[in-house]
Amino acid sequence: MMPATLAERPAGQGAPSVPARIDQFGSPHPNEPLRVGVRPADLFLSGAELLGVLAFSPGVNVLDDEMDDAEALLAHVRLGLLFSTPDGMDAYARLALRALRGEPVGPNPPPVVYMRRLAAAVSRTFGVSVEAGR
Repeated sequence: MMPATLAERPAGQGAPSVPARIDQFGSPHPNEPLRVGVRPADLFLSGAELLGVLAFSPGVNVLDDEMDDAEALLAHVRLGLLFSTPDGMDAYARLALRALRGEPVGPNPPPVVYMRRLAAAVSRTFGVSVEAGR
């Protein structure tokens, strides 16, 4: 079975380079032929949004020794994005900035020291700053 593709225009409408305008949607799973890989749309996240996803997404728990491991942080971001919506990421970013400033964010807030280390890890790993004012 062929993987699905998405194209801006159907072939034959005068597109100069049809193959260049086709986006690969998925490739067959090597062990399960009824499944295809799907790459979601590109997301452009701010430092605050990355911090929020890492600190507040369900199922994500960045351990202290993982903060220096870029691959571990990326894996945690990917997991967090699976369980996040755009509105959720915005809310997580606001919570993260409040927690970073030491403001109350709920009954079990993450320690400010943890948030500062995580913010530094986000800046170092992803090259974006986490601004207290967003």
